[in-house]
Amino acid sequence: MHGMPTTEEIVKSIDAQLKALAREAQQLRGARAALEDGPSAPRPKRKRAARRNANSKTEAVPTGKLLKLVNDHPGSSTSQLAALANGDQAQILVLLREAETNRNVRRSGARRGTRWHSYTDEDKIAERAAQLERQLKPRK
Repeated sequence: MHGMPTTEEIVKSIDAQLKALAREAQQLRGARAALEDGPSAPRPKRKRAARRNANSKTEAVPTGKLLKLVNDHPGSSTSQLAALANGDQAQILVLLREAETNRNVRRSGARRGTRWHSYTDEDKIAERAAQLERQLKPRK
């Protein structure tokens, strides 16, 4: 039975894992609160972003504020929106992608040329018209 952990070692290992999970859960709660509540909530920091923005303070940006900025400044880039919101560019990009998935915004362009626009009723109508047209075309 050489090499088998003792009950005490197993308990210590489980306790260590529980502590690590509790820390991770707290970080996730903070990130969630930052996204839902806005600037007053704590938010996780990224080392690279912290170095780059060492002299400037950024705020956690609520989704509603970001969507209003996209609506008020159509065709803005991610970095332009981050500057307008005084937010972290990485957080802004995550929110924009989430909003795109939820069909609140759409993007045009690619890579550095990506621009963000509100997802309008006209976009929804055009999308539905294209869908109906595809259904009506005879298959070959």
